[in-house]
Amino acid sequence: MKDKSKFWERHIDRQESSTHTIQTYCDQHKLSSGMFYYWKRKLNGMSSREQFAEVQIINHEVFASAIHVRFPTGVEMWFDSITEAAFLRTLAGC
Repeated sequence: MKDKSKFWERHIDRQESSTHTIQTYCDQHKLSSGMFYYWKRKLNGMSSREQFAEVQIINHEVFASAIHVRFPTGVEMWFDSITEAAFLRTLAGC
C-alpha cells in the first residue's frame, strides 16, 4: 500500500506542477484518470486535518429547524435545532 501511495503521490505532484490537465497527463503516462482522481482524493484526505469550529448565532431572529453536519468521509447527520451544543461537542470529540 505504501508503494502505491508513493507512486500516486509522485504523479499527482508532477501533474500539479505541469501545465497539463489531469486527462492529458494521464494519457501521456498511460495512467487511468479514474485512479488518478481516486488517489488524489485519498491522499488529500490523509494530509488535511479538518477541524470543527463552533458556530455562534448572532441574529437570534433566524430560526433553523435542523442542524446538518457533513463529515469529510461523506457521512451526514441531521439534528433538531434544539440539540444542545455540549452534546455536539462530545459527539465531535472537541
